[in-house]
Amino acid sequence: MNNEFKNGELREYLRRVFKDKYLVADSAPSTFQELNASKTATLTVWTGASQGTVWGLESSNWHFRAWHDSIHLRHQFDFSKSGELKATEVQCVEASRLVGDSFASIIEAEVKGQVEHFEKFGRFPENQLEFILEYLRTGALNQC
Repeated sequence: MNNEFKNGELREYLRRVFKDKYLVADSAPSTFQELNASKTATLTVWTGASQGTVWGLESSNWHFRAWHDSIHLRHQFDFSKSGELKATEVQCVEASRLVGDSFASIIEAEVKGQVEHFEKFGRFPENQLEFILEYLRTGALNQC
């Protein structure tokens, strides 16, 4: 697996579904209440921490975030650990249906793994790609 992770099918699907349906900004809703309050407006996705992700391109990471946040809105899952894990379950089911189980595993590592990392170390991994690849390989939480 290289830094430009070979996920063309999923990337193309997300680009088609979410292109022009969300904004990217340095400041975006950071709580479920803010996200829910903004649901009548265009979804705004945070641009930060989008380099060095498993999705390769920054824009692919934004598509992923738009998809994930739309699940929070659609199902009214808050941003608690439980809400994040529920949103991840839905996203994994959707990914499996669209492009196969391998992408569901990546999504699980991306969200669940990072939630667990934050819980254990008090911050998100600095090198997201390294963290995801190690998490997929071992299932272990390492301080990346």
